[in-house]
Amino acid sequence: AGVATLSRDYKATAQTGVAECSSFVGLTPEVACTPREAFYGQQLAVDLEAAIGGVCAETVCPYPPGIPALLPGELVTAAAVAYLRQVQAQGGVISGCADETLATLRVLA
Repeated sequence: AGVATLSRDYKATAQTGVAECSSFVGLTPEVACTPREAFYGQQLAVDLEAAIGGVCAETVCPYPPGIPALLPGELVTAAAVAYLRQVQAQGGVISGCADETLATLRVLA
């Protein structure tokens, strides 16, 4: 009940000014390999749109809501990229990845 009350009362935060976060609907992870294989595998940084279809090699966590949208070993989908761009457009921030501007994303080579 406490978390529900906080969520209701503080929907917009002073830190980001973002009133609502985008929906995760349609973001079903497709696992291509283990997180360990992706994290320690041969990686390269590519343009975010060029990463679609590749295997993510890092954690990409948009805030809000603060739940990773991509994890090492998951396929990078067009839906995930669109979601991340939408979060950015609404004033959200991206954390956990090497390039938090999302100009590039690290994927398996």
